[in-house]
Amino acid sequence: MGSIAIAEEFRTRGLLSSFIVDNDAEALSAVQRAGFYAKAVSHNFEASAWDAGYFDIVIVNQLNTPSEQLSVIKKHCSHLVTIDDTGEASRRFADLRINPLYYDEGAYNDVEYIPLHPVFQRAHAGSGKIRAGIGHVLVTLGGSDTYGLTPQILDALSGCPPEIEIAAIIGPAFKHDRELDAVLSVTGRKFDALLRSVDIETMCKWIQWADLAICAAGNTLFEMACCGTPAVVVCGEPFEEETAYRLEKMGFGKVVPFNTRLDISRLQAFINEFSDSAVRERHSQTGKRLIDGMGIMRIVDKALGLINQTDGARVG
Repeated sequence: MGSIAIAEEFRTRGLLSSFIVDNDAEALSAVQRAGFYAKAVSHNFEASAWDAGYFDIVIVNQLNTPSEQLSVIKKHCSHLVTIDDTGEASRRFADLRINPLYYDEGAYNDVEYIPLHPVFQRAHAGSGKIRAGIGHVLVTLGGSDTYGLTPQILDALSGCPPEIEIAAIIGPAFKHDRELDAVLSVTGRKFDALLRSVDIETMCKWIQWADLAICAAGNTLFEMACCGTPAVVVCGEPFEEETAYRLEKMGFGKVVPFNTRLDISRLQAFINEFSDSAVRERHSQTGKRLIDGMGIMRIVDKALGLINQTDGARVG
């Protein structure tokens, strides 16, 4: 979604963008719905996919891209940009490195570069009030929730007072429906919404609805900060801890470190801490100060700064 947001910013500046993506139905659908051309490849990388193209700028948005991939891509562009890639190949081949999620020496690491959809920039300008108590809780653990933490979180929340409304959003790659159904069948708790694969505007509305979010440490964490929604960060992967603790140190979010089994006592302690409206107000204001939703503009500015003439530039 971050890559689509970047492409949309190029489009507002009159520049054409296209995508090369894995042959994944969800990925292709998302790109095509946004109005961009997408070439699908059967495997993670196919050198032949680049044979017919040459671009002024190519942006590679993935972790640890191997040297053989970036070396091929580099031959098909004037300028190579990597995002959140901490691998040696990125350091070797990229003309510009932007790493708001994963710090790496020599890259632009400031969180102000996080690529959020423009809907969050608009939400940032809103003046949502912090209520006296927690009335709405949102649970969302990203696109896959690899280890099935969402059912564990909902089970832990099932004892919350009934006047607290709880909603959960799961991603398109969620594979733990059996565990989720098992929790729902035994808790006796009525959850107010259980949604799957919502669009970005809907996600933003639910984030603004929440008095407290329980989320993972990917882009969604920055969406929470941008909207001023306080968050308990349940790390869904080991590598998420770096990002989560970085924002916690800056004053936004409380971190439950990665474990395949939820640390229920720590989660509950943080929920109790956030029950104080002054604590939530502090985190809300800090989040909005750190993340203003304009990261894609800064990324595009930096990318276009690599070339002298932008008219007719082709972006991949």
